[in-house]
Amino acid sequence: MRIRGANSMVGSNEPLYIIDGIALNIGIGDINVNDIESVEILKDASSTAIYGSRGANGVIIITTKRGKGENTKVQFTANTGISKLPHKYDLLDVGAFAELVNVYKPNYFTSQQISDFKTNGGVDWQDQVFQTGFTQDYQIALNGGSQITKYYISGNYIDQKGIVVGAKMKKYSLRSNVSTQIG
Repeated sequence: MRIRGANSMVGSNEPLYIIDGIALNIGIGDINVNDIESVEILKDASSTAIYGSRGANGVIIITTKRGKGENTKVQFTANTGISKLPHKYDLLDVGAFAELVNVYKPNYFTSQQISDFKTNGGVDWQDQVFQTGFTQDYQIALNGGSQITKYYISGNYIDQKGIVVGAKMKKYSLRSNVSTQIG
């Protein structure tokens, strides 16, 4: 993510993330979006000055959800989806390719070889490389407490299989915000 453009050719151009008042060196992908209550973006020099040079690329202030002094509430969300290649590229089959090669380099393939190519076919590498992707995203959150102690606990599980064979990601996250009044 870029807020103030590319400021360095060698160093990171990532903004500084402040989560619940704590500066963290993480990427935006490490944050469960379901836990976010509010986001504030600071990009001008005067508002980022209190963070010193760490705020040179901008500052993103994230406030996460907090417990409310109520009865316990459980929220569960499940999302699934598929992804596909929008369209396959229109490529030559092996027989047509051999004929095209012979146009530019006559007699490179014999007529028997071309006939064999057309009869036996070839490999459609797009079918070997691409697949239908599948995504599963599960979120559970517990929110509650009393006037003295409040809590918000959440967990998230994401399992993605991409459209390219072998491209996959699994992500687990757990977050807990507990606040209590003492005295």
